[in-house]
Amino acid sequence: MKSIGGFFELEMRDAVEYHRHALRLNSGRNALEYVLRARRYRKVHLPLYTCDVLFQPIVRLGIASAVYHINEHFEPVFDFASLRQDEALVYVNYFGLFDDVIESVAKKCSSLIVDNAQAFYARPVPGVDTFYSPRKFFGIPDGAYLYTDHRLTEPLERDKSYERCEHLLRRIDRGPEDAYPRFLESDEVFDTLPLRRMSSLTCRLLKSIDYDEVARRRISNFGLLHEALKGMNSIDCEPGDGQVPMGISFPGAS
Repeated sequence: MKSIGGFFELEMRDAVEYHRHALRLNSGRNALEYVLRARRYRKVHLPLYTCDVLFQPIVRLGIASAVYHINEHFEPVFDFASLRQDEALVYVNYFGLFDDVIESVAKKCSSLIVDNAQAFYARPVPGVDTFYSPRKFFGIPDGAYLYTDHRLTEPLERDKSYERCEHLLRRIDRGPEDAYPRFLESDEVFDTLPLRRMSSLTCRLLKSIDYDEVARRRISNFGLLHEALKGMNSIDCEPGDGQVPMGISFPGAS
């Protein structure tokens, strides 16, 4: 039953999530854990160029791991024929610019897991396990989306996010410099955060975002930076049609 009266709630528009057909979980690294548990993988291959938080669920589950290299085109340098049935390969969509690499790898690797933490707007390849970390793109306390056709049988508790919002609220009143220490404190929680469903608060925040406007601004900002720096940038980073680049960030799940 919905409560009425007492005091007013925060006013947020109740629109539609961008990834409304995905599983809603509480963090990107926990989305990876969900896949590893649901698929019962025994070994995971990760790119050497990635954030070390990707290893947390692997260590927690006691799964073997190995690293592989990528070439100058951000393509995996890997013998896909060597993958066993109980092994997976994780590929990071670096800077949100390598959808074409994902499509190519998906044709060679039936146990591919795509880390789209840097590519919120990229649509998943059908049949490929793919996860997203929206707090890499938006001011939210936590959350993740996951596309997979495998499900865990045990029910998951819904997370609570209100205690992880101080840095977001403080930033509005006091500015980003004042709020940054609180952000660091909040970020440490993810190292031990158990796998749960996305909180009601985070879900509501994600429904309130104007995704078209955010995409427009990110594409515009990337264009300005790219025009100024492309003469000295050794990476080919021309975005394709419909791609919304991450911008300047470190790769890997959140």
